Amino acid sequence: MDRHFTNRHHQPDELIVGNLYFPYTVNDLLVGDELILVVVIEERYQQMLFFPADHAGYEIYLPHGVYSFLVLLVDIGLDDLLEADILAIGLPSALDLSGIDDINVESYDDIWGLLIDEPLQVGYGGPFYLDFVLLDTLEHPEFPSTLWELFSD
Repeated sequence: MDRHFTNRHHQPDELIVGNLYFPYTVNDLLVGDELILVVVIEERYQQMLFFPADHAGYEIYLPHGVYSFLVLLVDIGLDDLLEADILAIGLPSALDLSGIDDINVESYDDIWGLLIDEPLQVGYGGPFYLDFVLLDTLEHPEFPSTLWELFSD
């Protein structure tokens, strides 16, 4: 898959790059056949874009605009991708997680204080660094458990 989003009119684009942090609860789920996707939602037209990532992180180019981001760790063991289990959902981190092996928090619930819940304005001045903390969907029953659940709402 191409890591560039293209549109009809030439617009400058910026690099968005980051790391993925897998807490121990998510590391225990990894068996090697997972798909990691960076999901980008362009806020103006509500377009949803998907980019591949790996355990080391991601690198994508986006035209200037306002975007929301999340990462999906999906078990691809099924024939129907929409029925695939979402093992973890990654949310943007307010911290630079490069080189961090462990995040120490008093409680697993305290991790919410490390996350960003606002869209990112992508404009001149990149590259933009945006790391993600992946959260186990079994630990958070409010999260969708399949791609079908996520996209049907």
